[in-house]
Amino acid sequence: DAGSGRRAGQWGGRLGSKYDPLQPGGDPNEDGFKLDHLPLVANRDPRVFTRRRKLIDQINSQVEYLDKTSDAQALAAGQQKAIDVLSSDAVRRAVDLSSEDPKLREAYGRNLFGQSVLLGRRFLQAGSRVIQCSWLRTQGEEGYAWDSHWNNLKSLRNDLCPPFDQALYALINDLEETGELDETLVVVTGEFGRTPRINKDAGRDHWSNVFSLCMFGAGINAGQVYGASDGIAGYPAADPVTPADITATIYHCLGIDPHSEMLDQNERPMRLSEGHIISDILS
Repeated sequence: DAGSGRRAGQWGGRLGSKYDPLQPGGDPNEDGFKLDHLPLVANRDPRVFTRRRKLIDQINSQVEYLDKTSDAQALAAGQQKAIDVLSSDAVRRAVDLSSEDPKLREAYGRNLFGQSVLLGRRFLQAGSRVIQCSWLRTQGEEGYAWDSHWNNLKSLRNDLCPPFDQALYALINDLEETGELDETLVVVTGEFGRTPRINKDAGRDHWSNVFSLCMFGAGINAGQVYGASDGIAGYPAADPVTPADITATIYHCLGIDPHSEMLDQNERPMRLSEGHIISDILS
């Protein structure tokens, strides 16, 4: 997401900072792409890294009272996550896109989004369980990518749909060929829809009343369309579902009871989802 910074909704939220994701940063389409901070470790004597890790362990063991605070616990979890990443050969191999078949890289598309999706697939094979590829805005695009308040059709035709279609098609084929599609759930969605009418700037503004998404892979019955909008794509006309229904269905496909509860960072009980499982789309 070059140019617009980090966005809300990509963090641990009510679960706390220890559940924040690892964000690689950079452009995986560039030659020599590396995960941030990995080169710092690769270029140092491994004994230096080991000594620093032992120092952290000694400090944590001496300051026992810090264990009682949620901030300290989150810090400790973050430190351990960083250590695990920096010392992981699997992560190092996953981010080394130069080792990937050039034909497969071309199939995904030699652009930021295409190579990000490919990188996500490599993280999947390295053992990651949840991966998100966000396309918010990239340098060189006209306007604000999918937030197309102006020149909507031109942006879709020239900048957005071609690389998106190419990467998604490559991902489906790739997962099918490796046999991973049956146990991998892929969700393609935005945060809301666009107005059914074109505005004065040839764009479409925010519209929360109706929008579509795509789900395929583990647990999903392929080749179907569920629900329908009215004649102008302004409001639901048949089988409406809510965002909470989507999250409930995702949890179900992951083998998690969507109505179970867990404690947030303040020890308050929180239900995972208030929605209903969309059973009609499940295989």
